[in-house]
Amino acid sequence: MKILPVILVFLTSFNSFSQTSHEAVSIQIHDIKGYGEYENFARQSVEKLETLLNSESFISEFSKLKMTQTRGYGKTELLSIITAAKELRGDSQEKNTIDVRLRVMSLEEDGQNWMENCIIGSNAGTIGKEADASGYTVTCKERIAIWAKNESYGCMAGHIMHEYLHNLGFKHRFYSKKKSFVYNTGNLVRKMINKNNESCPTK
Repeated sequence: MKILPVILVFLTSFNSFSQTSHEAVSIQIHDIKGYGEYENFARQSVEKLETLLNSESFISEFSKLKMTQTRGYGKTELLSIITAAKELRGDSQEKNTIDVRLRVMSLEEDGQNWMENCIIGSNAGTIGKEADASGYTVTCKERIAIWAKNESYGCMAGHIMHEYLHNLGFKHRFYSKKKSFVYNTGNLVRKMINKNNESCPTK
C-alpha cells in the first residue's frame, strides 16, 4: 500500500520537470556559406531541430540520458541553458533564440590538413570542427552531400546541436567524449529526427 504514494511523487516530479524547465526556443540562421545546392537541406534540418527542441518527446528522452562533463548542472538546468541560448561565440543578442552560422570546410579558411581529414574514409573521420570566436558551425561538404542524398536531416541537425553546445561553453575530453553532455545530446537529436536510426550514412 506504500507503493502508490511513491509513484505519485515520481509522476509529480516528472510532470514538474517537463512543465517548468523548458522555455520555447527558436533558431535563427544568420548565414550559410558555401552550401550551394545543399542550402535547402540545411535549412530543413534546422527547422526540424527547432521543432524537436520544443517537443515534449525531446524533454522526456533528454531526462533519461546518462552523461558526463555537465559542469555540475542537472538536467533541468541544462535544458534551461539550452533554451536561454546565451552563446559565448558569435554576436548573438536575443534570449531564447539559437543563433546559427553555417559554413563548409574550405581550403582558404581551414587549410589543406582539414580538407584531407574531410575525405570520406580518412583516418581522421572528420565531420566538422569546433567553432572559433565567429561562432560558425564548420562542416565537411562531403558529409553534407551524403546526408542530403539520404535525406538524413537528423545527422545535420545533430551536428549543429553538438557544435551549438560548444558555443555555450561545454566541452568534452578526448577519451571520454562519447559519454559527454555534448555528444549525448547531439546523438539524441540525430536519433530522434532520424526515427531511431543510430548511425549516419557514409555513402
